[in-house]
Amino acid sequence: MQAGHFQLHINAGRAQGIRYLGHLVALICLLTSLSSASTIVGTVVDRSTGQPSAGDEVVLYRVDQTMHEEARAKSDNQGQFRFNTQADARYLIAAVHQAVSYHTAVVTGTAAVEVSVYDAAAALNEVREESDTMFFETEADTLRVTEFYVLNNQSNPPRTLSTNNTFDFALPRQAVLDSVAVQPPKTLPVRISASRRGLGRHYGVAYPLRPGVSRIRVVYHLPYSGKAFLAPALSRPVAAMALMVPESMLMESKIPGAFSFRGKHDGLAVYVATNLRPGASLSFGLSGRTRTTAANDEVISLARSLTFPGTRNPTAPPHSQVSIPLNPQLAPVSRRNRLLGGACLAAVLTIVLGLMGALRIARRALALGA
Repeated sequence: MQAGHFQLHINAGRAQGIRYLGHLVALICLLTSLSSASTIVGTVVDRSTGQPSAGDEVVLYRVDQTMHEEARAKSDNQGQFRFNTQADARYLIAAVHQAVSYHTAVVTGTAAVEVSVYDAAAALNEVREESDTMFFETEADTLRVTEFYVLNNQSNPPRTLSTNNTFDFALPRQAVLDSVAVQPPKTLPVRISASRRGLGRHYGVAYPLRPGVSRIRVVYHLPYSGKAFLAPALSRPVAAMALMVPESMLMESKIPGAFSFRGKHDGLAVYVATNLRPGASLSFGLSGRTRTTAANDEVISLARSLTFPGTRNPTAPPHSQVSIPLNPQLAPVSRRNRLLGGACLAAVLTIVLGLMGALRIARRALALGA
């Protein structure tokens, strides 16, 4: 009898111990969960007015191998918002202001976040085209052109140009448009669509141009039999146009003095025209074929692959392919300015080389985010 009572006490003790152990495990899990929980608190600031922006939709994206939406909120009367998050996770926050989306860099932890937005304007006189850079390559009976336009929105107070035609461009005769992409300030590129304007060779895009420097890349091709004639049509003033011609090809300007040869870089001959006005005659001919070298192949392939298929970006229009902006540092390669003589031409090459440096950095950023 005493042995039975002893066994009963043992069993009861074991059951109570198991219950205590279960409670302890639950407590540890709760404490672990609480320790990993975090809160992101931020403010939406309208940089056009310098005041907090109330009533803007704010979206929290979690960034890991992909980027996906986790929560939404509205900025309050003080422009503030709050999201419950995980302390060890990475996030990106976007705010939609006057139908234009803006986002932060990737954030972690509990530091206060500020999302800068800008008022939208249907017309701005302070948007300048700083450069137009063209890369060429041949493929059998095709001449492929990758053209970059660098636009600088210097509006004061800063505002975003947002209309149904923020930028337009013209293709050469017989050219077929392949793709258009835009790289907004301090982020990576997004593929966009372009609409034909009228029956001619002119196209337009409706992507908002935010304050700062935006780059638009246009890729097209045209028939090529070993010779081609191009006549760029300017619809607005351009500070500089640069032709990046493979050394195995010959460029001949049809207008004496229109382009100046400014040396070679990465296996490409650089020709530059500056201070261009609408209607300027810039006809030139190309002959020969691309003979690939390690240097020019890298630059041209980077130029062509500026838009990478990726995950959804808050600044992108619906159904576009983008890359997560993990590294917005797109600094120009100013140390190479010495290749051009004169301050003006040095600035031109800074733009061109800065573009090429941006291509390399964009690819490295994508690799880091993979």
